[in-house]
Amino acid sequence: MSPRALDVPGRHKGRSVVKPFAAAPQPSPDLSGLEIWSELESYRAALNRQAIVGITDRQGTIVSVNDLFCDVSGYSRGELIGRKHSLLNSGVHPRDFFKQMWRKIGSGQIWRGDICNRTKHGSLYWVDTTIVPRFDPEGRVSGYVSIRYDVTARKQAKADLIAENLRRERAELLLRDIIETIPDGVVAFDEGDRLVLCNATYREQNALAAAAITEGATYETILRHSVERGQFVLPNGGRDAEEWIAARLAQHARGGRRSLLHLTDGRWLQVEERRSTTGCLVSVASDVTDLKRVERSVRDQAERDALTGLHNRRVLLDRLA
Repeated sequence: MSPRALDVPGRHKGRSVVKPFAAAPQPSPDLSGLEIWSELESYRAALNRQAIVGITDRQGTIVSVNDLFCDVSGYSRGELIGRKHSLLNSGVHPRDFFKQMWRKIGSGQIWRGDICNRTKHGSLYWVDTTIVPRFDPEGRVSGYVSIRYDVTARKQAKADLIAENLRRERAELLLRDIIETIPDGVVAFDEGDRLVLCNATYREQNALAAAAITEGATYETILRHSVERGQFVLPNGGRDAEEWIAARLAQHARGGRRSLLHLTDGRWLQVEERRSTTGCLVSVASDVTDLKRVERSVRDQAERDALTGLHNRRVLLDRLA
């Protein structure tokens, strides 16, 4: 390469010329010609060992490739020399992708990007590519040096991660769709007792606590919000609210048991809480209001006289005892 190719922009007929390897280590000025050549050979050997290197003329015809280029592409050196880089075209990129690339390097600028190529055997591989223009003594672009690194594994890992995230999103959407079809109130809390998800029925059952039912809210926060707004029928007219809350929190923490909650709108909810294998606590609240009404009706029939509607003697004696 001519020393003039490394001149600063604007040197040649008003055109901007880029320093192709401005960042490359420069040989010490104290070295002899042989030592300089040896040092440059060391740089070249290191580059050939780590990178896929190819040189083309101005039209993009391949004039030189290193061994790694052949190993990765599957083509021999004889099959590559004299051919265009389109030989490796995978069809993944739109035409405009390469038009913009050629426009940039044709103007003497360095281009950097990821390219998907196709091997001789048909498999795809990705390369992190840097293309540096070469210049003739007049400062005109005469060809290009491309330095590539195989990043197929990185691309595949990224694709796998995207696929896994998509799979999880779909699974979560399916789960939410399923719990919305369940007529009971369903809610899940994580290991820190923070709300993860719930269905519309749960929100409706706890309408007075709607403002507190947000993702990340703790069960205790939701419970206290409900009690403060009079959602539950509490013993002793609510005078023992703190004791009731403590007992309910203890039941909730243990899980695996059923509890019965009486709402001030007259409904009864039977709540069953279980701990999942991942440590989440899943609660299912069933509306048993109709069952409680039937139960009360059966009890009244057993305790009252069918004709007078008055309590029978057994009930009276039980109350006097």
